Amino acid sequence: MNKLFLKFFGSKACAGGLLMALSQATMSFAHADVAVIVNLANSTDSMSKQEVAAHYLKEKKVWAFGKKIRPIAIKGGSSTQDEFISRVLGMTEGDIVRYWIEQQYARAMKPPTEVSDDSDVIRFVKKFEGAIGFVDASSTNSSVKTVYTFK
Repeated sequence: MNKLFLKFFGSKACAGGLLMALSQATMSFAHADVAVIVNLANSTDSMSKQEVAAHYLKEKKVWAFGKKIRPIAIKGGSSTQDEFISRVLGMTEGDIVRYWIEQQYARAMKPPTEVSDDSDVIRFVKKFEGAIGFVDASSTNSSVKTVYTFK
């Protein structure tokens, strides 16, 4: 096996370099910029990570301008959602599922509406003044407002 490996890659140094390049490419792909977006009519221009989490988890019920907060999510499995749950909410996928189950039973609070992809999130946020969602930053356009971005 070792001879075949060396024959294919030519040297351990070549193989090591290739593996390092692949791991860096994977890491940069896994950490694409994520944008938190709101409706253009929303008077909020920027938010902190803590404010985004409080709004998304419905710890706050209404925006400062009076509209009900309406979080939206991409159906499970997207890398954007995984990044948002981990880096902004400080949770795992299992934690967020448990959180919303508890909120449904304890406070009759519904979890965020789920849609298929970034374009659906943008359409929802564009349609509802109180909406807040997250998308790959490269998906945003002038029909929504970005209030927070992270890598």
